[in-house]
Amino acid sequence: MAFEGNPMPEEQVASFLQIVSPKSAYDTPPKFRRGYAPFFPEAESMKRQWGYAMTEFTITPDGKTDNIKVIAATALSFAQEAFLVVQDWRFTPAQKNGVAVPVRARIPFTFRTGAPSGHKITREAPVRAN
Repeated sequence: MAFEGNPMPEEQVASFLQIVSPKSAYDTPPKFRRGYAPFFPEAESMKRQWGYAMTEFTITPDGKTDNIKVIAATALSFAQEAFLVVQDWRFTPAQKNGVAVPVRARIPFTFRTGAPSGHKITREAPVRAN
């Protein structure tokens, strides 16, 4: 589980990262290297205790994210938080025949607040952050 603003665990991202490019486009999938969990939007904390956003993006041959789109979200503020964190994530790129290639990927974010300790938490399942 990742707390808001803290590094995302590699294994957590690997569990929920879905490559949407055809399998024929790569023979080695990308691997998450680093990035942070999003913050629960302050504007939403008074309205609700959870929210959702699904992002789709390209993992480039240099391991950066590009062409990020939020394809579903509970509210605009959840979409914005998901977009902001994904743009700074870094990957070991996918490869085809030993050459780095771009692939499209998706990852869902479920934001939660109301931890027993009083801390706001982001990314409960599917991408957990508590």
